[in-house]
Amino acid sequence: MQRLFFFSVLLFSSVGFGQLMTPNEYGVKTDAAEFNLKGKIQKVVIHSEDVEGKSTHIPLLVNEYYTQIVLDFTPNNQLSKVTNYLPYQQKLGVYSEIDYRYTPHKLLSEQITTVYNNGEDPKLVTNEKQFSYSPAKQLQEIKTTVRSKSSTTKYTTQFVYANALLTKIVSMTDGAKSSENNLIYNRKNLLVSDELTNFDGKIGKKKYYIYDGLKPVYQEEQIGKDQQLLLMDEDQKIKTYQRYNAQKKLMVEVKFNPEEEIISVKKNTFRGPNTFTVYTLNYQKDAANNWVVCEVHNERRLVYRLTRTITYQ
Repeated sequence: MQRLFFFSVLLFSSVGFGQLMTPNEYGVKTDAAEFNLKGKIQKVVIHSEDVEGKSTHIPLLVNEYYTQIVLDFTPNNQLSKVTNYLPYQQKLGVYSEIDYRYTPHKLLSEQITTVYNNGEDPKLVTNEKQFSYSPAKQLQEIKTTVRSKSSTTKYTTQFVYANALLTKIVSMTDGAKSSENNLIYNRKNLLVSDELTNFDGKIGKKKYYIYDGLKPVYQEEQIGKDQQLLLMDEDQKIKTYQRYNAQKKLMVEVKFNPEEEIISVKKNTFRGPNTFTVYTLNYQKDAANNWVVCEVHNERRLVYRLTRTITYQ
């Protein structure tokens, strides 16, 4: 199978720009609308194949590692389960499942990941998250237990607010503080900076934001010497993501249409000065205006096709 490598740096496919500008990166997408799905959704089966019709890894919506992904939703349009599939001896088998549980107020309470590996290994709950909230329904704490075959690690993330604004995120590993995010807002209560300080006191990831009035138009993220930019065009219709390496050379550029769908990807092959491979994406929609077929072209040549089979409630 061939990986759709040009999407491997994108962890936010099908997420809106407003969601990307949120200070809480620990928020979990649970509502169908957060996946850019319209209508009352029961199930979505996502599959991808190459131009020869052979199954390949999925680059969109969740991640680029699985051959097929199934999303199940509750009658309230909240995500109840994600099932990830991989090929085993030329047949699809379940690699893992992620279950979502909610409070009576429809807030996410638990997220549990179980690895089955098609029965080739004993099933193992590898990741279990518990979410707790304030009486005002603000996320207060996430407790995470990560298990492997030989070890268990516990993480705690605490959220601190001032006047309803998230101002600090404290992360701990096995009871010891590992990092802290400090968030600063302008007079309009819009986030303008987010800096992560590691346990050794060194500044890690830094984010900065610029607005046009109340609309976010620019986000810059520094991770070491790498730089990531997210910006809107003048009429607030096209969103562009760019990533640069330590030498300030563009590595990848992705453009989104007003419906938050990827429409083009430009990836630097570094085979020569400013040599880029460009991909364009075209969508076919159903009656609810959800895309059901996505064709990926390189220089007008079809290279990949993604399909979404959507079952409505």
